[in-house]
Amino acid sequence: MEDKLKFAEKWVTSHIEDASQVLGKPVLFTEFGVSNQVKNFEFKNRVDMIKMISGKIYESAKANGAGAGALIWQFVVEDLERFQDEFAVIPWREPMLYDAIVEQSCRLYNVTGNYNPKHSVCLKYIS
Repeated sequence: MEDKLKFAEKWVTSHIEDASQVLGKPVLFTEFGVSNQVKNFEFKNRVDMIKMISGKIYESAKANGAGAGALIWQFVVEDLERFQDEFAVIPWREPMLYDAIVEQSCRLYNVTGNYNPKHSVCLKYIS
């Protein structure tokens, strides 16, 4: 998994750089995740992947770069588990994942300069 994470980090970085320097367009990372059928799968692998991609997007957004956002594959809600694949997750059942997603949302929200203290869910993530 470590090699896959390193490869994904290089891939994300190069796409952000190309979008910024060559295309002059934003880039959105979609349908990414970690299959639960990967050898030696641990849920932490999904969290690590999401944190890495989110971190790259945040760094780019903070520098007014091309990193625009991400869509994680595949969020599912209770009672729809029968439609899931090996990438599916119910975020609020996995506190580490849920926290990583909320943190990224709050960090990106803060980049906009529109931070509002009324959104108390973000207080612990915004310094």
